[in-house]
Amino acid sequence: MISQSILLPLALSFSTTQEIPINHVIYPYEIIDHTTIFHIPSIQQKPRIPLQNLQPPIADIFHQSWMNALAEKRISFDPATDCEQRALITTPLAPQSNAHFVFFYALKRNNKPAPTHYSNASIQERRHTKVLYQNMGELRIPFETVKRKLEEYHIIQASHTNTESYYTWCIGKLPPQEILATFLQQQESTLVKTVWNMFPPDQNPFQSLLDYEQALCFFDSLDQTRTYAIICNRFPLFSHHFILYSTQKDKPQYIASANELMDMLCIQKQLRHQHYSVGFNCNNTAHSQGASSVNVWHWQIAPLGISVDEYTFMTHDQISPLTHIGVLKELSSRHCAFKSNSREDIAHTAYQYIDILHTHNISYNINCGYDACTDQYILVITPRGNWDTVQQTISHSSDTIELDHKPGFAEIIGAFCATTTTLYENVQEFLKNASPQELHQKALFLQKKWLTRACIDEGLYTIMYDEYIQKMKGK
Repeated sequence: MISQSILLPLALSFSTTQEIPINHVIYPYEIIDHTTIFHIPSIQQKPRIPLQNLQPPIADIFHQSWMNALAEKRISFDPATDCEQRALITTPLAPQSNAHFVFFYALKRNNKPAPTHYSNASIQERRHTKVLYQNMGELRIPFETVKRKLEEYHIIQASHTNTESYYTWCIGKLPPQEILATFLQQQESTLVKTVWNMFPPDQNPFQSLLDYEQALCFFDSLDQTRTYAIICNRFPLFSHHFILYSTQKDKPQYIASANELMDMLCIQKQLRHQHYSVGFNCNNTAHSQGASSVNVWHWQIAPLGISVDEYTFMTHDQISPLTHIGVLKELSSRHCAFKSNSREDIAHTAYQYIDILHTHNISYNINCGYDACTDQYILVITPRGNWDTVQQTISHSSDTIELDHKPGFAEIIGAFCATTTTLYENVQEFLKNASPQELHQKALFLQKKWLTRACIDEGLYTIMYDEYIQKMKGK
């Protein structure tokens, strides 16, 4: 357990900014702006840590917060303790390595990722808001009284055009029944729920006051222009599975600068001692989400079974005097692996590749790594292809496996989630009675097949890579 003597210096380690007046009471369900959150007393009490001063004890904050989250039921389940989410199999990557491939069963994940309507056909700079019109058609409950209450409690906000008046939601998700009941009568609450179902906003699962009040801590970026919050993942794949998200309201799910990569590499370096991995699922297109469930900027942090620095790095090109690009030997997915002693250099060179993917509207997965033996940073970027919802059947010798979900951050690292009983049993049978060497080969085979299902084809990958090399040579 982390002591108050540790938390207090962390909380005071970044000076507060000048007070900004808050002109109304902020309710727990309201989405709030990053310029406001640190002027709220309950947020000011939380640790706010500059990444420049980041130290390994942050893992203690993670551990304590995870235990508290479980007690307070903020997450749906913990695979480490819930027998329904039991481990399927854990097998060493190689005899001389401590790394593992992890397979586990998580029945409650069978609806992930979310439907593609959470994505947009192109990158947008702000969350798309749906409108709540005054004319409610067949609804028999008078709306005017409810409307005034909703405005007073900052659930809706009036907006106008040249031709009509309407209302936009000020919240990203509907307040729970017990909150609605504090200021609405039962009929009024029913009306609000009905209207919500008819005209909901796009989902924003992170940035209400309640979300910020549940944050473990905040990180200020290396250049002190951004702030990130950490919460326990509400749909965890692993014990100690966290989400890191931007306090910039409605920031879309793609990498906007090399500085964002540098921040995540800084976090990865400190957390590597506890075997945490930091990863990102981009959300560029409606049909290629990179396994991101919502189009709001967030990274995942979890102590996965294997980290990218444990693979064999095979160099293709030297991009700069400090950064090399190549592949990871054991991964057959169409990815680019960057490696460098310079956090700044690797972030800038890798971002040039990401920028090309943005130009072609291609989603991607990112996994961070840090090799402590050589003091080198690693970034692995996997471009995503368009996938459908049809199950894919794969065969290995006489064995057949049907893949039932889309691979993302966890699968690229080497951890696989069986979301149906059938897949759970099939993988059990697939791996039964295998020798250690056979287990290793079968685990690699499954990983490659899961990734191949989601990656762009070889021709498009070659075009992207060649374009990148020419771009870097022109600098």
